[in-house]
This record gives sequence, structure tokens and C-alpha cells, in this order.
Amino acid sequence: MILLLIPIIASSDTTENLLNQNFDSNAWSGTATGRHGSYEVASNHGQYIESTISLSNTLTEDQIKYGWTSTLGADIWHWNNATSETEMIQVITASDGTVTTQSRKITISGCGYTNCGSHQTYTDSYTEGMNSNTDYDIKVRFNFSESTQSPYHWAVDLENPTLVVEYESNPVFLSSTQTAEIKSVVDDVEEIEIKEYKFEEVKVDIKEEIKIEEVKFEEEMKLEEKEFIEETIVFKPEEVKFEEEVVEEPKVEEVYEEIVESPMENTNETETIEEEERDTEVAQSTGDTIEAEAEQNNSRSVEITVEEISTKVAEKIESVDEQLKAIQFITAKVMQRNDMISSYSQVNAEIFKQPVIIDTDINSYLNQTYVDIRDIYSNNVYEDRQDWTSR
Repeated sequence: MILLLIPIIASSDTTENLLNQNFDSNAWSGTATGRHGSYEVASNHGQYIESTISLSNTLTEDQIKYGWTSTLGADIWHWNNATSETEMIQVITASDGTVTTQSRKITISGCGYTNCGSHQTYTDSYTEGMNSNTDYDIKVRFNFSESTQSPYHWAVDLENPTLVVEYESNPVFLSSTQTAEIKSVVDDVEEIEIKEYKFEEVKVDIKEEIKIEEVKFEEEMKLEEKEFIEETIVFKPEEVKFEEEVVEEPKVEEVYEEIVESPMENTNETETIEEEERDTEVAQSTGDTIEAEAEQNNSRSVEITVEEISTKVAEKIESVDEQLKAIQFITAKVMQRNDMISSYSQVNAEIFKQPVIIDTDINSYLNQTYVDIRDIYSNNVYEDRQDWTSR
């Protein structure tokens, strides 16, 4: 059946307006004789106007039998403060005598004062399906009424009446045999039940999405940590290289001990013997003994030249750069040590100056009080350099 309807829709056509718009022509009749010119009815309460057309004057017999749709229309103006009612009617009479009435009532409230508002278009349609009639007469009619039921023109103004028919321009009819075959096929078709499918709402867990993102983030962090560890490993050979360069330092200490400490040990042995002899002489002498000791203390300074240091360093160290560093280091330590020994000797020489005791009676000596008021350490600051051998 769907296939049969497709050509009807595709080739449908519409007639022109089938009504005469001149109400003073012979096409119209009725009691609504008031006019605003020949093309506009000025109606009163209880009046009507009508006109009839035949479809056979416009459509072929096949077009009429195939089915059609008629649409009645008009422009209506309710221009005062009363309430009006206009009934639009189509009375369809078939060639077989069947009569069908199509009606629509249009009620319009008052617009508030005289001559207010304007024309409005209203329509109403009737459809006749496929049939066996050869013709149809269509009588259109407009009935007028208003709430005041005045004997004067107080109902609506009506103009532009229209009646158009839509039809199949090229209808195709099936024979009785074809119709029977189609009916048989349709009867054999099983009815297919179409079940409504309900789509379930898919809920998205926002927490799970966030969790997935967090896992990806942690994986990226682990990768970055791995790369960082690999970079750290790359720097280890440089650390080892730095330690290998430092290994050369003990050779400098060996050179220093050989050049400075060995001569100093021999000097210390001699000094020990001299100190024992000096202790005996101190008991028998005064200031001269102290001066002699100062000279001996000054002799503790080790006299070593830079040239000698350079020779010793060259024997221990091959690198020229390291030789220069060692020479500077040893020279500075020797100079520092000599300065400290000389300063220590000069400062502590004053301690050996003893007061002169005059011979006197022992009882007189016991009854007197002797006080040493010398300022031995006046204006001297002593510093104990414990780490003076370091760089």
C-alpha cells in the first residue's frame, strides 16, 4: 500500500480558486445583500451567502475517483466591540446522491470600539478518498451572527472567498485481479511486533577517570626518576678521576718530612744536651746565660733554600703543575715554622731573669717579704697554632 501512495504524493496538483470573488455576480446568492463594494460582504445578524461548483468542470472522472481534498477560505474582519460568529460550510453531494457536510465556526470577540482590528484569513478542509463517483457538487456557504442581534450591519465584513482542490494529476487504477492479488499478499504477511527498546543510562564514575589519570602521572614520574638515576651514574667516573688527582698529595708530605722534619730531629737531639748543660749554667750565671740561650734557640730555624726544595720535589713528583704546587706549599710551611720558633724564643727569654738576692742575716731574710713585680708578659699576645702545618 505504501508503494501505491508514493506516485499520488509525487504527482499531486492543486486547482486555481474555483469561487467567483464578485458577490454581485450570478455565482452568489443569499440574504447577506449588504456590500462594501461588489467584492466585500457587509453582513447582518442571521444572514448568509452561498455559491456552488461542480468538480467535473475542473477534474477528470479518474481524478475524481482517485480522491481529492477541497479547502475553503476567506478574509474576515470583526470591526466592533460585539462578539461575532461566522460559520464556514462545505456541503458535498456525490453523483450517487451521498451528501456530506464539512463545517467550521469562527468566533471573534469584540476589538473594543468601532472600526478597530483588521481582516484575518481563515480556512477549513474536506478530504474524499478513492471512490466510484463520477462527479461531486460542492456548495460553499457563510452564515453570519453577532451578540447584539442588531437589525443593522453589526456582523462581520467578508472578502476574498476561495475554494481550491488538491488531486492526483495522473492516477493509475488496478484491475480487480491485481487488487485481489495484492489483498492476498497482504493477508499472508505476518504481523511483526516492534518492541520498544529502552536505552539504559550509562553512568560515568568520575573517580575512576581521575584514578586512571593519577596512574599515568605516577608512571611518568617513575620514568623521570629513572632518567635522573642514569644521569647520576654518568657523573661517577668524574668523581673517581677527582680522587685519583688527590692521590698525589701524600708525596708532598713525604718531601716536606724529608727536607724539614729530618734535619729538625737532629737539631732537637743537640738541643736536648745543650738544655741540660744550660740548666747547670743558669744556677751560676745571670743575663749572659739567657742571651746565650736565645742565640741557641734562634739556631733552631732550619735554613733551607727554594732551590733545595725544588730538587727534592722533582724527585718525588713528575707533573710540572704538581711540582709548582708542592714547592709553594713546602716553602710556606718552612717560613711559617721559622717565624714561630724565633718569636717563641724572644718572648720566653725574659722568664730566666731572676731577682738579685743580697747577702744578709737569715733571720732578717725570714722576716721580710719579697715580691717579684716585673711584668714578664707585658704587651705580648700568645697564640697556640695547633694546625699550622695544614694548607
